[in-house]
Amino acid sequence: MDSELIQRFQEGDLSAFDQLVSTHYYKAKQTAYLITQNKELAEEIVQDAFLICYQKLHLLRNPACFQTWFYKILVRMSKKALQKEKWLTFLSFRDDLEINGFNYEEMANNQNELYLALYEAINQLRPALRTVVILYYFNDMPLSEIATVLACREGTVKSKMFHARKKLEIVLRQSDALSRSIDYFKRRKNECQTNY
Repeated sequence: MDSELIQRFQEGDLSAFDQLVSTHYYKAKQTAYLITQNKELAEEIVQDAFLICYQKLHLLRNPACFQTWFYKILVRMSKKALQKEKWLTFLSFRDDLEINGFNYEEMANNQNELYLALYEAINQLRPALRTVVILYYFNDMPLSEIATVLACREGTVKSKMFHARKKLEIVLRQSDALSRSIDYFKRRKNECQTNY
């Protein structure tokens, strides 16, 4: 699908670019947000990344490589924004949820508590490790593609994944959310079995 849209755009069909943006916008914004931990900054980065994409898309020789090419731009811009704005002290995920209008208490109930604990743990990773985790788990990118996006060797990506997983394991083991979530799922399973 991307290849066809890119080819149409390169042949002068500007509406194809709008479709390309629609297809990738949400995931790009989510990626930029998870890297920067700032909603407004993520929005700005995504808009700028699509602008660069619009200006340079005619240079892309292999349309099948669009996702890798685009995320390389997006990640690079996110990293630059972090450095430029000194976003090295991040809001905690919980505070950020409340600022953006989410009800933390409501989200923390039941199975969502495990996801919140995971997001908080990811938020504690340094940016280089967090970026690898986001690209791998949230964008389903293979390690080889992540290596291309980050302009490093696949072995480096594997090493970063290893260190990120170890750090996440430590943080999650310290969190009682993990054990409470497991207890919740066991209770739900028993309730479901009792009801049927």
